[in-house]
Amino acid sequence: MDFADDIGRASHFAQAAFKLMQRHKVPPTPSNYTVWYGYVSGISPDLKKAIDGHVKSGKAFDDIANEGLF
Repeated sequence: MDFADDIGRASHFAQAAFKLMQRHKVPPTPSNYTVWYGYVSGISPDLKKAIDGHVKSGKAFDDIANEGLF
């Protein structure tokens, strides 16, 4: 993923990503942060679809799920 956000947008996406990661108990590792930043930025419709589907399933974001999203 290639991110080219200005500081305002990047700050907004960063805060939103960390908030969602906390809500879903996702450890804030660099790879997980990249995934969730990509999710909130909307850079990848496929990623958004995958995360939305995982949330709807009610499953936890365990190491296997997180690695698969990355």
